[in-house]
Amino acid sequence: MSVILLLSILFRLIAFFLALLVWRRLRDWRIGFLALMLLLMAVRQSWTLSVRTQDWHSFQWWAWEELPGLAVSVIALLAVFFLERMLSELKRHSREEHLFHHILRHAFEESPQFFNWVLRFLTRFSGLPLQSRGAVWLKEDAGESYRCVAALGENKAHAPQAAHRCPLTSGSCENRPAPSLQIDAETILLCLQDEANHCHGWMHLRPKGRLNEQDRQFLQRLVMLIRLILQHQRANRQLKHQARHDALTGLYNRYEFQERLQLALETIKQSSHRYVLCYFDLDQFKLVNDACSHAAGDALLHQVAQLVRQQLMPGDCLARLGGDEFALLLRHCDLDQAVKRLQTIRQLLNEWLFMWKGHTFHVSASFGVVLLTPDLPNAETALSQADAACFMAKDHGRNQIQVHRSNDLEVNQRYQEMNWANRLEQALKENRFCLYAQPIVPVGQPSQKQGERYEILLRLRNPGNNIESPGTFLPAAERYHLMPRIDRWVICHALTLFAQHSDQKTHFSINLSGQSLGDPEILALIREGCKQINASHLCFEITETAAITNLAQAQPFLSTLKSLGCRLALDDFGTGVSSYAYLKRLPIDYLKIDGQFVRDLCDDPVDLAMVRSINEVAHILGKRTVAEFVESQAILAKLAELGVDYAQGYFIGRPVPLETVFQSQRQA
Repeated sequence: MSVILLLSILFRLIAFFLALLVWRRLRDWRIGFLALMLLLMAVRQSWTLSVRTQDWHSFQWWAWEELPGLAVSVIALLAVFFLERMLSELKRHSREEHLFHHILRHAFEESPQFFNWVLRFLTRFSGLPLQSRGAVWLKEDAGESYRCVAALGENKAHAPQAAHRCPLTSGSCENRPAPSLQIDAETILLCLQDEANHCHGWMHLRPKGRLNEQDRQFLQRLVMLIRLILQHQRANRQLKHQARHDALTGLYNRYEFQERLQLALETIKQSSHRYVLCYFDLDQFKLVNDACSHAAGDALLHQVAQLVRQQLMPGDCLARLGGDEFALLLRHCDLDQAVKRLQTIRQLLNEWLFMWKGHTFHVSASFGVVLLTPDLPNAETALSQADAACFMAKDHGRNQIQVHRSNDLEVNQRYQEMNWANRLEQALKENRFCLYAQPIVPVGQPSQKQGERYEILLRLRNPGNNIESPGTFLPAAERYHLMPRIDRWVICHALTLFAQHSDQKTHFSINLSGQSLGDPEILALIREGCKQINASHLCFEITETAAITNLAQAQPFLSTLKSLGCRLALDDFGTGVSSYAYLKRLPIDYLKIDGQFVRDLCDDPVDLAMVRSINEVAHILGKRTVAEFVESQAILAKLAELGVDYAQGYFIGRPVPLETVFQSQRQA
């Protein structure tokens, strides 16, 4: 019986010491509490044994009663063993979860910082038997070699900086499966290969003890996680690259270039660094697209980008802004040096031939140059000035370099036109145009017939609620091909107002630009509007230059308007070089004599002869005449003497809002 008691005490002491060792390893309060209870039970049983041995008869019965205690001691020993296994597994999972959580938190960092952190955490806090030494090699985004991006416990300068083969296979592990983990006595290699067998790199660790199966499984899971993170990082880099680079040429795009240009402007304000901005586009690029295809145009842009890129110096920045437009930022360069370098690029393009499927094209470009100064407010202003200078280079014959200077009136005018183009776009969106009307009266009796004819004039209400005259914005609208949209706005609003308010007796004239001749949308608007008003009271005016320049489009367009019942007028007559030759071919009803001949009619005999000649020819052809810029009674009397039919000008009446005309008609 004493053997049973001794075994019970022994098992409980063994369970106590085992629980104590487990507690020291896991530091878990549940194991510590169990060890304390086992110790108290062993002490109590030993004390009871020393007391009961004095009475042998009672001791025998007590010993038999303690036989279940032996079973409890064995169960306690087994419980400590299994509890230790369970808690060890839980703690290992908790450690892995903690490690993976921190890895994911650092997943968005750049590769060197990320892998430096992984190496430190893995070798110091993971609980694995690893030395505090390791390195990571990753493949370059462009190329086939691998670069050491992180090293721990050894000088990174002494680690191999580049490698061409993955050490986990006999050759390169590209496009072939490679083991994700290789362990020997001195090294641990983790292959970072994705599901498509593309090797991103590998991790090199050094063990300081034997790794069990659980440690190997942990490293396998770590490899899988890092593989996914690397794929995510590479996808992020590709997205960032695509967001800042042009897909066709590989150059920076407009967004990235404007950021770098803005940084250069800020640098100039704080230091003595010099920068020159160049804006250039290809001459006759549309010819390549039309003659071959858009694929040929894309190939031309790509080859030009590579050709210019070869001429760059460190610190220069080249970008494609869109279409055939490029921008170049030259660093540490004054204006004279920049012009010399651009002359070299221009000459290089002139000597280069672009060939596409048997077609050969000579290439040239027009350059606009701006010296960046501290007084430039932002990158957008600098680009606009360079763009204006580039336009001037094209106007002067193309294949030239135009420098923007603050005292250059021609370049400044073009710059103002570019600003007006943006303002007109905004005005069209915000519906800030307004219609005015100026009276046209018969010369013989102006006071009696003043309300019967009006020319519709366009004005622009700026954000300050001031009225802009057409002479300030129409040149920009014509240059940037905004006139068809403006003409559509005028026709739509004017015809709507005529249908709602006109007394059906007043005649109105609407101006059409040369860019709108042949526009089917404008023709459809006019056709629909003529259904609601008397078309014979509607007259459309086109300038002589527009009619002659676009004669092939003007003739059928004007014939269609004539068939609808509309009247037609040739505006600014006398300024063209072939006025009389084309006059018989156009189906017009009125000739409007240009105001430059009317203004000095009473003082200049040449102007008098011109007005007399135009009036006589018009009457012989059965057309009526209208004299513009009538600003005095003397001019009106002279026009009556010459037999001119109608007069228009400030002496007759100044332009007033169209709503005012309709209000006067209602009151009358």
